[in-house]
Amino acid sequence: MSRLKVGLGVLVALLMTAAIGALSQVPYRAESGGQAWIRLSWRVSAPRIEECRTFTAEELAKLPVHMRRDKVCETTGIPYRLRIVLNGEGVEETLIRRTGTRGDRPIYVYRELRVPSGTHRLEITLEPEVGVEPLSGDAPVALELAEDLDLSDGDVALITRSEDGRLVVRRAEP
Repeated sequence: MSRLKVGLGVLVALLMTAAIGALSQVPYRAESGGQAWIRLSWRVSAPRIEECRTFTAEELAKLPVHMRRDKVCETTGIPYRLRIVLNGEGVEETLIRRTGTRGDRPIYVYRELRVPSGTHRLEITLEPEVGVEPLSGDAPVALELAEDLDLSDGDVALITRSEDGRLVVRRAEP
């Protein structure tokens, strides 16, 4: 390869790099078409519950001697109910369980709501299912938020947990 071709290749590469760098500095605002977003993003370490049952005589007879025990217990996380109400209308009501193969990971909430710009009343509750007692002395956490959001075109309102564990609105402008 001649020195001229190598020099020309290096020059073209430098010019392309400079052009990409210059174009990346040009301000750009994406058209959102009068839309805004409400994003929910947090996690909750749900307490665990233990459900035990006694083996029947038939079940014990089927097990090898070294695997027989009086009862079997299964530990799972307390399920939580998520309710989202936007402007007085129910958007979502979902039962959320702990993640992970054995259900030993926290509960994660990730949702994105696309709304028209303007003022919106948002109500969120995340509470444990009624009638379920935790395994340890940990009390289940219940989270609530009732907020009026004034969103402009392209705004994003992030709902997350604060340092003290409450739900808060953090606003990010585009």
